Amino acid sequence: MRVLGRRAAYTKSHRDVQESWLRSGRGPTTPGYGNESPDQWGRLGVGDESRGIETECGNYSRFYAQTESWLCEGAPPPVNPEDSMHALEIVEAAQRSAAERQIIACTTSEFSAASRDCDSTP
Repeated sequence: MRVLGRRAAYTKSHRDVQESWLRSGRGPTTPGYGNESPDQWGRLGVGDESRGIETECGNYSRFYAQTESWLCEGAPPPVNPEDSMHALEIVEAAQRSAAERQIIACTTSEFSAASRDCDSTP
């Protein structure tokens, strides 16, 4: 995966390790489940400098439990549905960009505000 911004870029070459952990018999209750080694982390590049960014460990079990509570008990959703819609717009723009081999601008006001936050140099 590669995400390019005006002042920085993030790249990640490795997939989520949870699938390989599950195939090897290790599950969510295994200590360290889903943790990646530093050589699998993504890299953030700003100018001529680059550094590894530790991957946050996912928690699908918690997400699905929260989804059930949202749907069945009226609890808050685990992810804001509007954020999910904007994420899909970004994915669609990325797919279109790849198919057309050109930059596709994301123009929703929410995305524009988020991109300003992401432009800050670490």
